[in-house]
Amino acid sequence: QSIKKFATGVLEQLAALLNINGTALCVHPQGLIATRERTTDFLVLAGTGQFNKVIGLPISSVLPAKINSEIEAIFASNNCNFHKGTSYVLFRSKQGSDGILYLESSKNLDEFDQNLIDIFCVNICIAFDNLELSREIEETQRDCIYTLGEAAEARSKETGNHVKRVAECCWLLALKYGLSSE
Repeated sequence: QSIKKFATGVLEQLAALLNINGTALCVHPQGLIATRERTTDFLVLAGTGQFNKVIGLPISSVLPAKINSEIEAIFASNNCNFHKGTSYVLFRSKQGSDGILYLESSKNLDEFDQNLIDIFCVNICIAFDNLELSREIEETQRDCIYTLGEAAEARSKETGNHVKRVAECCWLLALKYGLSSE
């Protein structure tokens, strides 16, 4: 969830920094950030404009075949592509995820804008890695807590599954209270 919020914020900030977020002509840029892990299809993580309604879908079902081909070619060549108001910027995390920033605008981006996008994408990569590491830490902590609980339960037959029953009651109370399932 936090990665999706982060990606949405990135698109909004990038549009504002590039000054393509709507002017007297009411030009609204549209773009998306899509990611994939290993060899799976790119999934839309965040979007603006028409892409705001396709979050979570594979880009192969969202973008025309020509654009999908261009994205695959960009990843094969390991280069970014800026032309006629369309930008394709790739980023690769150290955690094994690939990402693409696809941005359409009526404004042609100059060299300064392109460099700004490149810097932004480096920072996106770092942030994605940090978010992924934070998620891994949370999972590890959760596993440690469960393991400690199981060890405590195994020491006494009288308590049996007491910790698990208490956890289940807490879960049900939290749901009734209106908290999310996470």
